[in-house]
Amino acid sequence: MKKLICLLVYLLPIAGHAQNITTFAGNTTTTDNGDGGSATMAGLQDAIDLVADHDRNIYVLEYNRIRKITPEGTISTHKIINTASGERMVMTMDNAGNIFFATSDHIYKLTTSGTIQVVAGGGGSMISGIPATAAYVEMPGGICVDAAGNIYFSQRYICRVSKVSPDGIITTFAGADWCSGTAADGGPATGATIQEPAGITTDKAGNLYIVEGGKRRIRKVDASGIITTIAGNGSSVYPGDGFPATATGLGTIYHIAFDPWGNLYVSSPYAVRKIDTNGIVTSAAGIYSVPGFLGDGGPATDALLDNINGIATDKCGNLYIADRNNHRIRKVVIDAVCSPVLVPDVSQGIENVVLGPNPASHELTIKSSSQKITDVSVSTMYGKIVFHDAFNTEKVSIDIAFPAQWDPKLGIHVT
Repeated sequence: MKKLICLLVYLLPIAGHAQNITTFAGNTTTTDNGDGGSATMAGLQDAIDLVADHDRNIYVLEYNRIRKITPEGTISTHKIINTASGERMVMTMDNAGNIFFATSDHIYKLTTSGTIQVVAGGGGSMISGIPATAAYVEMPGGICVDAAGNIYFSQRYICRVSKVSPDGIITTFAGADWCSGTAADGGPATGATIQEPAGITTDKAGNLYIVEGGKRRIRKVDASGIITTIAGNGSSVYPGDGFPATATGLGTIYHIAFDPWGNLYVSSPYAVRKIDTNGIVTSAAGIYSVPGFLGDGGPATDALLDNINGIATDKCGNLYIADRNNHRIRKVVIDAVCSPVLVPDVSQGIENVVLGPNPASHELTIKSSSQKITDVSVSTMYGKIVFHDAFNTEKVSIDIAFPAQWDPKLGIHVT
């Protein structure tokens, strides 16, 4: 007979100051060194782009290698890639942990086993419906992968976003070739002119977002292929915080990234701004027109950055910035930090059920020696379900790195 187990676990808040900025990796050294030690003592030759995985490891793209930085701050070389110095490069990661990076004329996949494969580029054709490895790839400015495994990349100077399906076929997803489109907002994305597309990303619903650098806007392509503008009015002047995104001048913009709650971050050369889920723009880090290095330990909006070359968020909502000219990765600690969970001892109260480890910072394992676990859900004290899944096993591991702002108490229900 199934039993219902009801437990309360308590999140231990991490001490710190909300939305302060720190150096996460790098220093004044411009050579690649320091592997095996603290990331803040290591040299970064060029922080070209970066991405966070599910376990909050940060991967940094450099010209000759990809570095990995653990949440605890240890740096190592993840893979030597030997690309040419000076190439424009971008990077992303799929849900399985495979890394994709683009050079000026190729898209590569670095598998979790360490193998590098050509995904697109090397050919001379620009038509849709052919193998991606026979296609012409021209100066990608952004790359992302959706939940279905489709790869998208922008091609800056031919005004196009291309899509490579899991079977390796390339098609045009958005933008008319050579900026020849006439479709305006509300029309098909394949008929629109997208001037100098740069950073791209997808949301949880599968919509694609495109930085249109030439028009200082962010465009959205929905699941039906219709394109609209969701931020930017074309102005080069940022009017200040608190205005609707579509009425705000964004100036020069390059990179975009969503956080776990649907806020969209957008970078300029020296600053990062946030577009919240209500469509309001505020400053997140840096000062829009002022380059430099300043501000570690203080508010991120008072800090100075220089040549932002990529942004990423982890699953706790923290923001990471590739501060290229300062040879650093900067981290903005958001209010919603992940906290370790103190697991109660249930060995005396519930027969044949063990929870661990204690404390648990990433995963909580539930073991039953007398019956199979069929259902696990985690809810806040107010009844909001933050995790639910069905199982048929004696051992279950669940992600419990929940943002502390959700609730100080989480109830775990196991049947």
